[in-house]
Amino acid sequence: MKIAHFAPFAPVKAGIYEAARDMVRADRAAGRDALFVDTGPVMGGVRSPRTENALDDRGGFTIKTASLEEAATADLIMAHDAPPQEFLAHTNMPMVWALHGRPLYCFRSETSRQGQSYSNVRQIARWPRTKLLVTFWREHLPYWRVIVPTEKLRYTDDPVVDTLRFNPDGPVHEFVEGVGGQFNVLIADAWRSDVDMYEIAHGPLAAHDSIPGLKVHFYSVDGNGRPIPGGGAEPVLEPWGIIFDEYARLGIRGEVCSRVPNIEEVYRACDVLLTPHRIATRVMAEALSCGLAIIGGKGCRYTDYTCIPEDVTSIASVLLEVSKLSKSKRRGMALGASEAFRSKRFESRMQAIYEEAIA
Repeated sequence: MKIAHFAPFAPVKAGIYEAARDMVRADRAAGRDALFVDTGPVMGGVRSPRTENALDDRGGFTIKTASLEEAATADLIMAHDAPPQEFLAHTNMPMVWALHGRPLYCFRSETSRQGQSYSNVRQIARWPRTKLLVTFWREHLPYWRVIVPTEKLRYTDDPVVDTLRFNPDGPVHEFVEGVGGQFNVLIADAWRSDVDMYEIAHGPLAAHDSIPGLKVHFYSVDGNGRPIPGGGAEPVLEPWGIIFDEYARLGIRGEVCSRVPNIEEVYRACDVLLTPHRIATRVMAEALSCGLAIIGGKGCRYTDYTCIPEDVTSIASVLLEVSKLSKSKRRGMALGASEAFRSKRFESRMQAIYEEAIA
């Protein structure tokens, strides 16, 4: 079986690319012939030109962007992003669409006039050529069922993570002296309109005098350019700078960074990931696979330690509780939960979806 994955080629810039990349790896591990075709990333509302023969070799696995001519020999289109119209017009292979977006984010983006991703899902689902649409989170099924016919909607239950790259035993990030602490908390999810880090970021402020050696590191800080060495002097965009200044005043500000190429090294250097999410975002799945324990939003099924993200007292209380666990205890919990993201489980589920679409 030959599958052409269409997605923007955007290493270190877009979660949709990272997810598509891991799916290509899972397909190849399962013996499927998987191509990656660049659709061109969208930056500032403008789509960049597609690339061919571009390379990404992080984690010991190389992605090379394929040509449309190569993609035309596939049995199936796996669309993470829309393939070019000229390609669709001259081919007739069936399509499976990946529902990467969170339904609420798609909905809110459209109501604020930032694209039509929500309505587009309904339109795509009606195309005869679209055989199936697949979500990676069972929690999203009630929302997608409103706009996707039941006979076309599928789910894998959990996303896949490249566990050869995201594992507990690789290189470890070294914090600049004075920036790392005895108990290092990481906040690293993308900041979106449906779920941002504003409320969750206030939890550690309330716990600062209860946890010895507390440091909080913010990664994926959108719009703040390159990493700030040592969490130091470079200014960040307001109004987040006000909150980071409070962290600095209390002596618990760690590193404040944008996206980085080797985030797995940061996961291994920290003690807990703090996230408002209850679904397995990429950050959550990657962190667990690296042995990093998580505190998730109430209802998260991947951890015993959850908080009410809108309740600062709840966050601070759970942080204190987790800080008292041994490192081995935290690591064991994380690796146990990470079994959900192993490629073997995902491969068999996707095999059934691919076969159904082709049939």
